[in-house]
Amino acid sequence: MKNKLCVSTVVSADDFQWFIPLFVTSARLAYSQLRVCIFVKGCLSDKVSTFLQFNPFVYCNQWPNIPNKKSTHNSLRHLVDPKYYHDCDYIYPTDVDFIILPHKISHVDYYAGVMKDTGLPYAAARGPIRGFARQKGILKWDGPHTRVAAGCSMYKYPDFYNKTKRAREYYLKCFEKDCVDKFDKHLGLKVGSYREFDEVMLYRMMRMSGLKTPSWKNCFPNQKKMNPRYRDIHLGDFKFPKRYGNMGKMKRILTDENVKRFIELEKNEQWMAAVELVRENCDSVYGLIKKLRSHIEKRVA
Repeated sequence: MKNKLCVSTVVSADDFQWFIPLFVTSARLAYSQLRVCIFVKGCLSDKVSTFLQFNPFVYCNQWPNIPNKKSTHNSLRHLVDPKYYHDCDYIYPTDVDFIILPHKISHVDYYAGVMKDTGLPYAAARGPIRGFARQKGILKWDGPHTRVAAGCSMYKYPDFYNKTKRAREYYLKCFEKDCVDKFDKHLGLKVGSYREFDEVMLYRMMRMSGLKTPSWKNCFPNQKKMNPRYRDIHLGDFKFPKRYGNMGKMKRILTDENVKRFIELEKNEQWMAAVELVRENCDSVYGLIKKLRSHIEKRVA
């Protein structure tokens, strides 16, 4: 298969594991030939393990000596040993709380086109610039605290991993030692200690590796804006009332096209079974599905 894609995620063995049935089901319904790799920091429950019995790419008890912090799992998805991806062409290391949707131009073809355009072994846009609140005196996500949108990035294998080898080794050691990142020594912030660290880390990895980074918000390094349809549906958006309560913002980040695709997905028996499994076992994750449904009802009313 040309442009073989692996969608990869790292997940904790707490309530977050209940995103896995939704994540895997949506991904496989979107692209039947897709590989899904799940790296678990801990052990999965019997029910989630049973759900995944036909998925051979599940790796439990990863990084047992690394402490859990606010952005540990999000950050580790960029530090997975590339040996797991050896027969794939592109890697999509995203959050487990995404619902992946099909597109006429597939994810892999879209992002591969961006890489061809930029001449870089990755495709990712710059994240938010305003809203920094981690340390007094730092007013925006800029300079060494620039963010690259980690949940919607794609890497070319093995080019990206060869290029970033030293940077990945550096950050993995930082996590293993639970130490202060050299870029944050003046702040005293340890790796993974704040929610957005994974995106800051990704920017720093690229800079350490000599890769050109995006400078305009929501744009790739070639200054072309990322198409928001490839953001699919992020259930994490529905954790924040100020975000999902802002209809204007939600229409920008959850496109009408993706709303229609989700309505179609809701009719699929495999999807319905995955949602029912979550409903029976995890109120917090199912609650996000209910908020998504409520939002979509308002959009199509």
